[in-house]
Amino acid sequence: MHNIFAFILIGLFAPGFGAPQGSVPVTSQKQLWRFHIGNADASGSLNVGDDKIILISHHEKLVSASNDDLFLYNKCSNCVTGYERYEVTFLPEGYNRVSIKTARGKYLERHPEIVCVYGNNCVKGDALSITNDNQKWKMYINVNEDTLWIQSEKNHFKYITAHPSAEKGKVNVASFDHYDPSYTEFHGWKIGTKEDWGAIDFWVTVCSLDNTQSSGEGSCKYSETVGTSVTNEHSYTISIGTEVTVEGGFKKVFSASVTSSIGMEWSATSSKTWSLETTIEVCAAVPPHTKVILQQAVGKYGPFNVKANQFQTIEKTSSGARVSYDYVKQLRAC
Repeated sequence: MHNIFAFILIGLFAPGFGAPQGSVPVTSQKQLWRFHIGNADASGSLNVGDDKIILISHHEKLVSASNDDLFLYNKCSNCVTGYERYEVTFLPEGYNRVSIKTARGKYLERHPEIVCVYGNNCVKGDALSITNDNQKWKMYINVNEDTLWIQSEKNHFKYITAHPSAEKGKVNVASFDHYDPSYTEFHGWKIGTKEDWGAIDFWVTVCSLDNTQSSGEGSCKYSETVGTSVTNEHSYTISIGTEVTVEGGFKKVFSASVTSSIGMEWSATSSKTWSLETTIEVCAAVPPHTKVILQQAVGKYGPFNVKANQFQTIEKTSSGARVSYDYVKQLRAC
């Protein structure tokens, strides 16, 4: 009998007690890579960064704090204003205990005394410091790291839950089995594999002209495209606006993530590289008896394509000589 009682106690207070089936504890920011987002900018879009996280409910709505931080809502599909971004901090007591802070610096707290639409506990942010266990949470994530559950530290049977009716809007803390289990599931905005979101770079041939049989100068004409573009495969708008063009935005994230395979120092590239993509017609001079291959440095990070204002040439003369160097200064308008 004593052994059975001890087993029950161990089960009740084990770190993973009440965790969703098939989930694992979130113990580092690396597991939240699909949810990471940059700080809010003026573009009103999603952007790249690792400062905050966003949560998308089963309604495909963004979980956003109300103007006074009194409640959480999940009404908007594309209301990316900054109030839907949350800062997650792992607490010193360890394991997967975290605090979650709103854009105004208020800690999310489970409030049993607030009456919500369905009579459940609400989540609000009203404190600038952690004062009780109602402000502590546990996070669990699935193996694919695309589904997140947020459990109350105070009551392991309670989870942050989006209302079954999106029109009701408010986000509560409810028992895991009170509604359909999917109501406690939240998703990130990054699609694809983790490898897709690894920064890579490579050379791309943009122009080639064989002038080896000519005694006169040739001209390699092509469209020079420099800047950042995006392949949008998500239902939300992906930002290539203000946050991407500044030092603290996409440039910082990409430069810190990439291990260059072409010897590029991405952090030293010009502002044109991190601005919206532009294209101009240019020509490159090709000396007599020479074949020139012009290549551009290109980077990729998730849906973002980065074309640098950095080029190299591969020259082959009729005698077989080969020279490679920076070609930017030799480009001219056609």
